[in-house]
Amino acid sequence: MSIDGCAPQNPCLNGGICSTLDVFGSYSCNCPPGWTGTNCNQLVPCHDCELPRNITQMLESISERNLTNDVALEVSENIARLVTENISAADVILVSNISSRIADLNYTDTDILDYVVTIASNIADVGMEKLREAEEEEDAVSQFVLSFERQLSNVQLDDGESISITRPNVAVQIRSVAPDDFSQGLVIARDLPTSSTQELTAYNISLHNATDFNRRDKRNNTAAQVSIPKEIFSTSSSSSQNSTTEFDMPNNESHYQKLVFNVYSSPSLHISRSLRNISESHEGFNRSANTLVLSLKIGRRKVEMVDELINFTFTPLEPGRNPVCTFWDEDLTDWSSDGCRLLSHSLPSRYNADESSNVTGYGRVVCGCNHLTSFAVLMDIYHEEHALEHVYRNLSYIGCGISIVSLIITVGAYLSNRVLRKQQRFKILILLCLTLLLLYISFVIMLVLDSTLDNREVAPIPCAILTAVIHYSLLSSMAWMGVEGFNAYLHIIKIFDTYIPRFMQKATLAACGIPALIVAATGTVARQKYAHHDRCFLQFWSQIGGLLIPIGIILLVNIVIFSMVIVRLVRSANPEGLVRKDKRDERRETINRVQIAISNLVILGLTWTAGFLLFIDKISKIAEGLFIVLNALQGFFIFLLYFVRMPFFRKQLCKTCRSGKHGREVVSSQLHISETASSSSSSTTKATSELTSKQTSRGNVDAVDGEALPPAFIELNNVGSIHLKRLQGPQKFNYY
Repeated sequence: MSIDGCAPQNPCLNGGICSTLDVFGSYSCNCPPGWTGTNCNQLVPCHDCELPRNITQMLESISERNLTNDVALEVSENIARLVTENISAADVILVSNISSRIADLNYTDTDILDYVVTIASNIADVGMEKLREAEEEEDAVSQFVLSFERQLSNVQLDDGESISITRPNVAVQIRSVAPDDFSQGLVIARDLPTSSTQELTAYNISLHNATDFNRRDKRNNTAAQVSIPKEIFSTSSSSSQNSTTEFDMPNNESHYQKLVFNVYSSPSLHISRSLRNISESHEGFNRSANTLVLSLKIGRRKVEMVDELINFTFTPLEPGRNPVCTFWDEDLTDWSSDGCRLLSHSLPSRYNADESSNVTGYGRVVCGCNHLTSFAVLMDIYHEEHALEHVYRNLSYIGCGISIVSLIITVGAYLSNRVLRKQQRFKILILLCLTLLLLYISFVIMLVLDSTLDNREVAPIPCAILTAVIHYSLLSSMAWMGVEGFNAYLHIIKIFDTYIPRFMQKATLAACGIPALIVAATGTVARQKYAHHDRCFLQFWSQIGGLLIPIGIILLVNIVIFSMVIVRLVRSANPEGLVRKDKRDERRETINRVQIAISNLVILGLTWTAGFLLFIDKISKIAEGLFIVLNALQGFFIFLLYFVRMPFFRKQLCKTCRSGKHGREVVSSQLHISETASSSSSSTTKATSELTSKQTSRGNVDAVDGEALPPAFIELNNVGSIHLKRLQGPQKFNYY
């Protein structure tokens, strides 16, 4: 009697052809491309493929198999190998159907979890268009999620046992816990990653007793957190605190209860038709789930709380507005807000007045729901905000670079001219330019070192030092602008009535020393709240007390000063201290000085007016762009006003460009003539010493270190000749 090994049922799987070898029932399988093994039950490794594998055909052959608990693990392994981001919508449908059949087997071995979680993570990588197509055809994606979570609930654990599996897009933790261990409630936390990646492999899941967590381990770096009240562990369905509906519960259920906690890195497996319709009908923003998706189940109980809420804390994945707390309604296959409400919405610490919260990322949203299922927060995501971040950063680089070059040219030009660098107002200008140079250089260093927003890239101590340098240079530059305003007040309002001995020494002490004291005081008081954790700049209250209030005071004083200056110039038909000129010269002199006053006011005021407008939410984006441009180009504005606008430098620059070497010789001769003119004017000073000494005793606004300038106005014409004009009393040595 012979035995047919190929009958009555073909032992060759996946379309393999069976051949009988002998009368004893031996057989061999001729496997189709992509399959190997005795029964054609193993996938051929990719490097052994002789022909391109047709994934759809392989999935179809798997779906045709008779699935039992004996082959569930093997089939899951094969699917995990087949599913990649390149599969089609038809493949997604096949995987969903096979997964549903495996979940129906009630397979309880934990070995299957590795493959099941891998399949779910790989499905999440498939393009949204393919997933939407599969969902529209057969609800394949939502059915797959149901099958996946059913399989997680099928797994059985020993008392006290736990298992954690993490893949890039899906993470799972299953624990068998004793309710007595969490008599005060339970907190499940998933920390924020230390890098900018969104992959869940960079996160960490931890389980805490609620009392211990709130007392000593409460953290603010959680990407997602669930706080479960103690009443939820009650097994009495008639409890006044909760109402639970049990299904498929064994009568001999252990005192231990199984927690199934899984996290999805994005809402790609929860496709909402309603959100898609909203997004398509509104231009400019996308309404979608903007947090990790949390799913929590306790055993197989369907929990609905009456008097207590289950709190969920989320950190948004992107900047968003209008948060709404929702859960995934399996019947509607859509998000629903029934039974959930928003408890709080905190802005990130750079916008949040409560610096003690150290809110990181894009803020924090706390929701309360009266039941357990899958949860997420829906928000309006304005994608142009990301584009604006890049635009503003690039504008900062460009503006700071232009200002640095402009300030270097301006400082070099004034330092190279001995006559100019001795004048008091130009000394102030040089020191202002140097502090602005320090500000721009330190700011560029901050941008380079801390290139990714909301992620710490600089160690705390170096970051605090860099913050202090930026803080100091900002205050010092504003202080020198205040000195400039005070100097203008003495020159134009007081004229000859006021003389301050050692003015520059006192001004330097104030403009350099006071900012240093403010920085030290702010750092001492604020300590850990001085600099941001995610970027090297001041936190909210440090900005208010250590930066904005001092700047506001300086700004207000300068506005008053320049207003007085402008009023004085407008009212003065014949400004005090000037000789009678013809009407054209007098008008030109008045207009010139008014222009200088207005330009200084604009440089000082407009930039920080925009800075204060940042705190008005409705116009903050416009104000931010204006502030960045004005602040970054402040050095360039100084270059235009004090270098390009000055005829002396402009003539030198034009002659240098036109004449090359000859032009440089002319410049040298002009500087030599300037020095000769200074000597000549000194002789003139001796001839009028009595008049000069009287006026100096009253206070000379254009004195250089307490010495009166010569009572002559020197004009350099195009060929470098000198014209001396006798004036009544000491006047400004004016290059305008």
